[in-house]
Amino acid sequence: MALPKAVEDAAREADEMLLKMQPAQSATDEKTEEAPEKVEEEKSEEPITPVAETVEEKVVEPEKVKEPETATADTKEYERLKQAHAVLQGKYNAEIPRLYQQIKDLEARLTPAKAEPAKEEEQPQNLSDVFKKLTEDYGEDFAKGVRTLIREEIAPALTGV
Repeated sequence: MALPKAVEDAAREADEMLLKMQPAQSATDEKTEEAPEKVEEEKSEEPITPVAETVEEKVVEPEKVKEPETATADTKEYERLKQAHAVLQGKYNAEIPRLYQQIKDLEARLTPAKAEPAKEEEQPQNLSDVFKKLTEDYGEDFAKGVRTLIREEIAPALTGV
């Protein structure tokens, strides 16, 4: 799961501050390692000023954290899209297994229905049962029409018998 954008921004700012501090610390470390006597001499050469004067003269507002030069609109858009992608990926990873399980459950419910062959209805044995069934299913008018059609078609064939 991706971190919130505010947390990522805070982490990035902290890293930048550390990087700014490291070059300054490494420079002072090198001076003290090379010649500790020179560092002490440099410090002693500075004139000592009263504290009251420095406070009044040197009221400095805290520096605002400047965004790195590389943080252009493109990189900000990239970060936004990266965050959106992470959110969508999280949703996908959560929902897809659930949907696959639902599909398996539904297929399992359909499998027994597919395995059982449909029971065929019993065919009526005589003509009167056929007409009763036609009357029940389609109505009296349809059954009379079928009966008339059968008589007209079969009557000429039966005349020779």
